[in-house]
Amino acid sequence: MVSAILATGISCFAAALFAQAGWGKLTKPAAYVETVAAYTGRPATAFWVVAIGVSELLLALALLLPASRMWGVVAGGLLLSLYAVAMMRQVLQGRVDLKCGCSGPAAETRVSVALVIRNLVVAGVLLLTSLIVATPVGISGWGVGVAMALLLGLCYAAADQLIANQQTMAGVR
Repeated sequence: MVSAILATGISCFAAALFAQAGWGKLTKPAAYVETVAAYTGRPATAFWVVAIGVSELLLALALLLPASRMWGVVAGGLLLSLYAVAMMRQVLQGRVDLKCGCSGPAAETRVSVALVIRNLVVAGVLLLTSLIVATPVGISGWGVGVAMALLLGLCYAAADQLIANQQTMAGVR
């Protein structure tokens, strides 16, 4: 039961993360065109940004549905790993002025090793969650899972703010 609640909490957290990212891309695709082009090394259009946003929203839905959760945590872990690799490529090329695109179009956080590590930690947690056998949880299990997701979300936001503050103090912006 505890492992099922743990999987529910992690899945709810990741669903919120991907839903927020996808929604940002759907509502303001122009804000992400340059970032997507830099990450892929190819010209990007609003169409591709919207396609990525829709994929992230579908992934968020998959994470919330118990029947597709296993697929969702694996796909989410792989996607975050891919994002980490794309960010690290930018860091190695010296493009630390590039907005990461992680926390919405208004966020000022730039690509960095710290963001790569953060993405890899979340990806690892998601991939480890795929090892937990999905068993149904009742309403109280969902309640505890959602509370855990909120706590994980606060930790994620705090880490993001610490990274942003460090970048500001270092004069990266």
